[in-house]
Amino acid sequence: MTLSAPLERCPLLVRGGSLIVLAEPDQAAATRHSRVRVLRAFPLPPTHAPGSVAFAWTEDDGVTADDALATAATAGAATGDRDRLFLSCELHCSTDALVLRARATFVGEGRGWRPLFTTIEVQLPAAERRALV
Repeated sequence: MTLSAPLERCPLLVRGGSLIVLAEPDQAAATRHSRVRVLRAFPLPPTHAPGSVAFAWTEDDGVTADDALATAATAGAATGDRDRLFLSCELHCSTDALVLRARATFVGEGRGWRPLFTTIEVQLPAAERRALV
């Protein structure tokens, strides 16, 4: 197989049954200012259903370094784990529907940090015809 890969567009090859998290489409990477995460779902094809796909990712403030926490701890400052958000997703694929379940868990020392993004946009391949629940 030969794919075109011009400099302005990088091809992305993804195996069926994959979930990928991206920043907003107009940003090169997730930043402190990102308001949206895009969950690109590539469901198992109906011929391979039923089946499930699981995926998890971590969000943090993007600024605090683990070594800064360690330095503060050795200096006698009260520290704990940096606040983080763990997100886990499961995509259940059947021959006629896709069911997406997500769970968010906040951990850390509880300073109340929350990610700036407020939306997770789910995108399916253009050819996908099964209903997403």
